[in-house]
Amino acid sequence: MLARPCLRFVLAGLGLFAMMGPRPQGSAAIQLAFRVPLEAVDRSHQELIAKGVPILREPTDLPKWRHRTLFFRDPEDNIIEIYAEH
Repeated sequence: MLARPCLRFVLAGLGLFAMMGPRPQGSAAIQLAFRVPLEAVDRSHQELIAKGVPILREPTDLPKWRHRTLFFRDPEDNIIEIYAEH
């Protein structure tokens, strides 16, 4: 993991998804995730929907991880996660 005050870069394999719950269909072996403030997860969801972005998993709370997550596909079909810790 590479971390700075406003950035965290983590390469997570499929095993991490197994601990978090069902992974989005078509997930790659590695994911790209952006950590945001808690209120930004739902706000991002609404903005993505308004722009017609394919949502893979609606905002979901993962109590075990203390995360709220949202998964979607970017224009190149990569799976992206937006998450917040709470």
